[in-house]
Amino acid sequence: TTDRHPPPLPFHTAISPSRLSTRAGRMTRCHSSPFSELDTALEWLARERSSREKSNHSSLPGRDGGDNVTGSRSGDTNGDGGAKRNEIQWFSPTEFQKDEGDDDERRLEWETMPLYPLGEVHVPFSGENHALINTEPRNVKMARDIVDGKWNDNLFCVALRARDTNRIASVGTIMQLIHADETNGTPSRERVKVTCRAVGIARIMNVTNPMVWEGTKDDDGNNYLVAQVKIRQIMTDELSFGNDVEDDDNGKARSTIHNGNQNGNSNNNNHNNTNSKTTNERLLQLPNGIIQNYQKIKSIYKNSKSIANSELPNFARDVMTTMPDYTDPQMIRDETKFWKMVDTWQKMCNTVRHIKRYRLQGYVNEILIEVAESMARKKGEPLELPVRREKMPEWVQRQIESMEERASKEFMELGMDPVLDFQEILIMEGHWERVHKLAEMVERERLRLEAKESLIKAFLKDVEEGNGMPGALKDTGGFN
Repeated sequence: TTDRHPPPLPFHTAISPSRLSTRAGRMTRCHSSPFSELDTALEWLARERSSREKSNHSSLPGRDGGDNVTGSRSGDTNGDGGAKRNEIQWFSPTEFQKDEGDDDERRLEWETMPLYPLGEVHVPFSGENHALINTEPRNVKMARDIVDGKWNDNLFCVALRARDTNRIASVGTIMQLIHADETNGTPSRERVKVTCRAVGIARIMNVTNPMVWEGTKDDDGNNYLVAQVKIRQIMTDELSFGNDVEDDDNGKARSTIHNGNQNGNSNNNNHNNTNSKTTNERLLQLPNGIIQNYQKIKSIYKNSKSIANSELPNFARDVMTTMPDYTDPQMIRDETKFWKMVDTWQKMCNTVRHIKRYRLQGYVNEILIEVAESMARKKGEPLELPVRREKMPEWVQRQIESMEERASKEFMELGMDPVLDFQEILIMEGHWERVHKLAEMVERERLRLEAKESLIKAFLKDVEEGNGMPGALKDTGGFN
């Protein structure tokens, strides 16, 4: 991961369907449009999704146990000071308001550390190492300060930054620096690569130096953000159902079964017990469903030649088919093991997005080469390399941007988002809420692949029978 926002495309050479040539990637130099990254770190998209899924959110008061932030802290624009459960909350450091309701005893629980906004989400507790390449001066200084021991336990907080509004999500991931490599150069070309591990989840309670967001150093000479955060604890023991147990923000269990007051009638109690039993039965099916759907997806990518050929370039096939072979549903009940599977699923989502970017860039490069060659022939001049997108006629630039916009929209509808879905998992306070969210994501991809596989089989059957292209496939062009 680089500290530039948005990060550059990971693949620069054009590979897509067979008609596209690798030469295009070497012969073009493009300024990406807002859509070419297939970026989903967008506040408007988070709001739109939250609105569509309103039935899945329950209202929360401005404070719940002291950790659900008020509107001033979360960036809530509804004016009611409250927040929907599991809705991503955003803030701008320059507009961040410290809640005076936080007493001194509560603030003793806060940790002070650097705040590192990035355009992606890092899954905690997976045990995986992450590489962050720092080139911006403020991030280079932050990395050096951490290496020099300025911050306790080498900890810093990575938080999602929205590309469209430049605001920051109020819940982030605690990272611990393990190793750093520095490349010496001129002040404008300094580079520090750090290896770190995601070790926790934290709610951002306060930004101590908002002035640096606008380019001014604070009193300590820092040119990077510093935040006070409250770190969440997780339960490492296997989670049981019991009375539909749910975790609170301190990792302690609380029962969601309420039997009313002591004088409540037995009918209400029986009704609650019946609902609890039904809920537990549904929850018991979630781990089994996740494992079964995950195994089915791996099987399709590995064994279905039609899906592999249409979905995966050569470089991605090994990535998808060598994902961990999870088989035990019990692991999902253990929160630390559950996070490993969340990390695996995010890798799969990132792989899918890289593939879509890869192919989109191939189409763009080929169009640029074809137009540039045509223009050069008409003028009787040699082809000027590299071909620059900004020098193309306006109608070509509009056509390419329209194609990128369509690809971006189709990717958002695909359901393999490596950013916002995982930010939602990050902010969820209950383990079984997170399990339910992961179950929805995995099932959605299994259904998509099965539907696509059925369409391909129907097409091949019609071709074999000499019926030509079936009507169901005539309008299925696109990037998904």
